[in-house]
Amino acid sequence: MPFSGSECRKSDREPSQSSAPPSGPESGYAAAVDAAYRFLSFRPRSEAEVRRRLTRRFPPELIDRVIEALRNKSYLDDEEFARRWRLHRERFHPRGRRLLQRELCGFGVAREVIDHALLGMEEEENAYRAGLKLAVKLMSRDCTQEALGRKLYPYLQRRGFTYSLARDTVNRLWLELAPQPLDGEINSGRGC
Repeated sequence: MPFSGSECRKSDREPSQSSAPPSGPESGYAAAVDAAYRFLSFRPRSEAEVRRRLTRRFPPELIDRVIEALRNKSYLDDEEFARRWRLHRERFHPRGRRLLQRELCGFGVAREVIDHALLGMEEEENAYRAGLKLAVKLMSRDCTQEALGRKLYPYLQRRGFTYSLARDTVNRLWLELAPQPLDGEINSGRGC
């Protein structure tokens, strides 16, 4: 999908036939295409999102023409959209498989496209990255393992990770971040 928001400028659009505003059915098509390009200029969208947006102002047969034209120009591709959404989430806002499925379903992406886009997803690493920042903050307060778990379990579950994965992530973070006691010293952490 060779689309990055800024590529969708007036120069990319189909030129009008004359300098006067077109009238008739083609003026509706041009307006629908312009509306679709404007909507796509902010971020990539799923086909269903564009269709929903255009439904507010244009008839279904016109929307079908616009959607087909956008598909032919590679501005609409649900598979690429789902893949890019997953990569963006993994990199900047890690989420679990369940939440990503819900988000993509909300965008109107088909279930089989979602399943294909989420193949090979490393949920363990996503959970680790999602919990790391909060864990570092909590550990700076001399936190116990139980207190860390009380804060991190629900935090990770709200981001779509299962309880067992959240538990494993909390244990991993505790082992990596907990201060190692000196000989005979007991960690008397107060909680977070």
